[in-house]
Amino acid sequence: RTLPAAPVFRPAPRPPERGDAPTEELLIFEQVNHWFHTDVVDGQDDREWSSPADDAWRTAAQATTPEVATTTNSGLPKRQPQRHLVPGGVTVPQQQQRSEYRDPAQVATAMAAYARGVATRRRTPINLGNT
Repeated sequence: RTLPAAPVFRPAPRPPERGDAPTEELLIFEQVNHWFHTDVVDGQDDREWSSPADDAWRTAAQATTPEVATTTNSGLPKRQPQRHLVPGGVTVPQQQQRSEYRDPAQVATAMAAYARGVATRRRTPINLGNT
């Protein structure tokens, strides 16, 4: 006698056929439909797009195809320091002055008191009361 297959190993049941059920256009698609229509004909767009970061993008694009000026004896390209720096970049904030000075002796005293409290608590049995 054979045992029935576990549900994990049985093939999944087929979903019911939808038939010719009419589909309904949702309101959200009607509202955003105009976003996908453009005035551009045949892919020709007369507008020129530019931004202040275009020079940086061009410089960064050049880094993807580096030019090898010199090579080592084994044929490896030699690195040219700062060759692929992008103009501009992120400005580094100035170091802020620490407004709070922590005395090492006070920190040591606080940590010692904490350690004593933990050690004392570990030696003291916990009173759970009458339960």
